[in-house]
Amino acid sequence: MIRRLRFGIVAVVSSLLLTACIFDEFDIVENAEEKMGFEFSTEFRHYVGNYFDYDKWINWYLSEDELYQLAREFDSEHLLLNVDKILDIKAELIDMVGTEDPYVYGGNVHISANKFFLDIVNPNNPTQVDQYTWNYDRWFYNPGRWTVEPVKLDQDEDPMDDAYPLSEIKFETIETLVGYSNYIVQENGEWREFDNMGSVVGMSSVMTMVHPITGEIIYSVTVHGVRSDQSFYYDQNGQPTDW
Repeated sequence: MIRRLRFGIVAVVSSLLLTACIFDEFDIVENAEEKMGFEFSTEFRHYVGNYFDYDKWINWYLSEDELYQLAREFDSEHLLLNVDKILDIKAELIDMVGTEDPYVYGGNVHISANKFFLDIVNPNNPTQVDQYTWNYDRWFYNPGRWTVEPVKLDQDEDPMDDAYPLSEIKFETIETLVGYSNYIVQENGEWREFDNMGSVVGMSSVMTMVHPITGEIIYSVTVHGVRSDQSFYYDQNGQPTDW
């Protein structure tokens, strides 16, 4: 009797271990891609993977309904698709820095699906620069988590020589850039049912920089495609420009 009981316990444990081995993050994501018929972006794969990591009891392949729900949630949190969220992050940054109009070193602001980072000239010591990074993850960093790290500069470098006021960067222009990206993806015949703003198709990020001749802010954008990527530059009015 005891032997049979032990055998039964071992069988149950073995079955659970086998299930855990079968249904891991990679299997679930790959099955989901096969089900939808297209490759997910790195950003959406990460999102689905974190969903799996958060709920360790998931031991089934995701249904199409579950995938569509995750895609809607992903889009609702995607920074490039929600400029209001970017403006909220900007307001948080101003509070953290402690000045109404921080100066951005090099005019460079990087924004992707769930990350916002830039280098800020220290208002209390303009010879120093710090990198401010905002990360968001629905299950692990909610609300978004800030980190601040010092930036190493060249000797005798004056950060203010290449700085740009944060207040003069028009983040609202990103809405126009998203429209351009969507148009290009559709024209290329690569539009999918979801996940059109990432590393496979569409824009995965936007970066601002100071134009070397005009001294104005421009936006650098790469629109990814299945067959090729295309790079563009736009001014603050969303009009194409040259670098």
